[in-house]
Amino acid sequence: MALSAPVIKTIAQKIAPKSWLVPDRRRTFDALKEEARRVHLLLEVRDARVPFTSANLQFQRFLKWKHHITVFTKIDLADKEKLAEWKNYFKGENYFFLNSYSRHCVSALMSLLKTRLLEASPSDSTKVVMVVGLPSVGKTTLVNGLHRIGRRRVQMLEKLTLSKVSLTPYQTTSFFNCKICYRPPMYAMDTPSVMYPTILDAETGLKLCLTGAMQDSVVGEVKLARFLLAVINSMRSSVHSVWKAEFEAKRFMKDPLDKTKKTDRKLIRLDDNFVQVKGIIATELLSFEGDLRREDEMQRLVDHQFRALHGFYESVRTSRRIITDFRIARRLLSLYRVGKLGRYTWDAVPTMSTELLKHNLS
Repeated sequence: MALSAPVIKTIAQKIAPKSWLVPDRRRTFDALKEEARRVHLLLEVRDARVPFTSANLQFQRFLKWKHHITVFTKIDLADKEKLAEWKNYFKGENYFFLNSYSRHCVSALMSLLKTRLLEASPSDSTKVVMVVGLPSVGKTTLVNGLHRIGRRRVQMLEKLTLSKVSLTPYQTTSFFNCKICYRPPMYAMDTPSVMYPTILDAETGLKLCLTGAMQDSVVGEVKLARFLLAVINSMRSSVHSVWKAEFEAKRFMKDPLDKTKKTDRKLIRLDDNFVQVKGIIATELLSFEGDLRREDEMQRLVDHQFRALHGFYESVRTSRRIITDFRIARRLLSLYRVGKLGRYTWDAVPTMSTELLKHNLS
């Protein structure tokens, strides 16, 4: 889903900060270049929801003179129709689309890595694959998946050594080698993330924030959640009708507003409330009579949705903590990032007139 609607672009320009806070990672990038000279294969990891936006042009400096594969992760969170278009766009043996939590996908990538490593270095010596990419594109999760697959293929009582995975960007601060194959010996090197030196436009920055590559506080959690709701409101209405139908069916089976069932209310709050959240968003949208092509009307609808969500979370609250817009925003962003609010692709598939861009990013 591209951020192409005029009202969405207007909102994006208004909520974007005057300057994007990008950490200085020049030393990390210099260390990556030095390590890249010694490894046998490079894996550039991108987010399948933003196949172009998650490509760091700095990596192209050493990708061009190394054997490399571009891996698009998080396909389980990307829009299925757009994902098919992107797969058709990025064809060839240098591209691989992956769900890092799927054993089948990771096994297929492992087979490809073995083939490419033997091409790069036919000897039986130890081989190293370096994994690079922007923050929160799934590098560590991918390395852990390869490590699990490698251990399952041999009968060895070796300790499973996994890297820590976090939803917060820049958590990997050092280079970490993880064994992924025993015959031939292969290691995957997890690396610190490197962001663009500068972010020039609001659309790019907001895409990176929504996908978790930048901290929410750069824009503000409430502003970012309101922007997400505005994008959801601009989607096709058939999706919202489905959300509302699911909500009505859920409410018919078990009323989340029934204050006499405390155990059930706690269960809904912890496990099932994404259905209610989607239903509330859709119900407010479908009953709204304003013109959503106008920014003030879109903002008014988002206000209605926040008030409705506030009422719902108050009804299922089991602690004394006050329900605030900040807490609702954090919850919305968390549900979105685990795929509970639908699947989204933020980059549009380029037309023939932008074919040169693909050449520059490949």
